[in-house]
Amino acid sequence: IRFLIKIVIPDIWCGEILDIVLLTIFLVMRTFLSIYIASVNGQIVKAIIKRNMNNFLRKVLTLGMVAVPASFVNSYLDYLNKSLGIRFRKRLTNYFSDRYLDGMTFYRLSGLDSRIPNPDQRMTTDIEKWANSLSLIYSNFSKPMLDIILFTRKLA
Repeated sequence: IRFLIKIVIPDIWCGEILDIVLLTIFLVMRTFLSIYIASVNGQIVKAIIKRNMNNFLRKVLTLGMVAVPASFVNSYLDYLNKSLGIRFRKRLTNYFSDRYLDGMTFYRLSGLDSRIPNPDQRMTTDIEKWANSLSLIYSNFSKPMLDIILFTRKLA
């Protein structure tokens, strides 16, 4: 895996690092928004229990106003994950295509050796799956960790 990571992130100044930094910033923003939305939801329930119609309407309006930036943050996170996946796929495709087309490898695999049917299609599909999975791993790992850390800090 380290070998493939070096292919998709060749140095610290590449565009992939910018996407990862932006992804981290927006993951933190999303966690803070989640904490705030949970707080407002709690205040709405409190207003309902106390039968305070004015406070209830204010909190519902507040929740509605927070929904716009929250939907932007969620959409941008999805965009960043897909952008990162495309960048990874481009680097992997260039790397493996150069190796595949070098030294008659393509002709040996497709013409002489029939053990691997459609090697070019397999390579394309595997690269796409791996790039997309790798781009999602960062978010899927760091978001729960951020949630645990920041929610614990809020509750303490």
